[in-house]
Amino acid sequence: MAKHTIILDKSYLLQNVCRTILVNPSHFVEAATYLEDIDVLLREQKFDNIILGESAYIEEEWNLLVARNPSIKGMKKIFINEADTTPQGFSLLKRPFKPFELFDILEISHPLDPEELIKHTTDTPFNDRRVFQRNIIETNVYFDDEFGKPITYLAAKDVSLGGLFLEGSIPLQVGALAFLSFELNGERISTTGQVVRRPTGGIGIRFLGLSKEAESIINKFLG
Repeated sequence: MAKHTIILDKSYLLQNVCRTILVNPSHFVEAATYLEDIDVLLREQKFDNIILGESAYIEEEWNLLVARNPSIKGMKKIFINEADTTPQGFSLLKRPFKPFELFDILEISHPLDPEELIKHTTDTPFNDRRVFQRNIIETNVYFDDEFGKPITYLAAKDVSLGGLFLEGSIPLQVGALAFLSFELNGERISTTGQVVRRPTGGIGIRFLGLSKEAESIINKFLG
């Protein structure tokens, strides 16, 4: 049976990241920005889950919303927060989170089973990524929202001046853009990345508009 989820947050990137992670033919996701938007959605569809970001939560408005829509009490409610606090009746998903944590807290199957993984994967790169020297690394790369706050993360396996390879799976399509941040030798890099390939088990990212400071940090790491 299909599941339906509402994602509510003032960050469109957080909405999009959650929707992307939850890609599944049997799982339908609607996104909204304000609490009153839920009134409209609930008139059109019965939902199983609500994912509520801290930026969209106002206690008084939430209580009025629940009073108008008693069915919310029976829904699974997830609160995404940077802190360890959560409103009563919610389960906490602390950001930044790993993609699998979203599946686990919603108690749904991983959407990318072996058959689905084939559908979301391509080994065709945009260009020859081996032009640049690469070094093996073990660091987390964060997908940030438009306010510079991390949403989710994957582990990086190598890095070059051209980009990096992330281990794990967020079903981003080739060509998708993301705000990324990570550290090399204790120095922080923030940049835009573009998905250039989707081999099994990872994501190839190309840097776009890498700053001179970031280039210097990477060159220092590459030795």
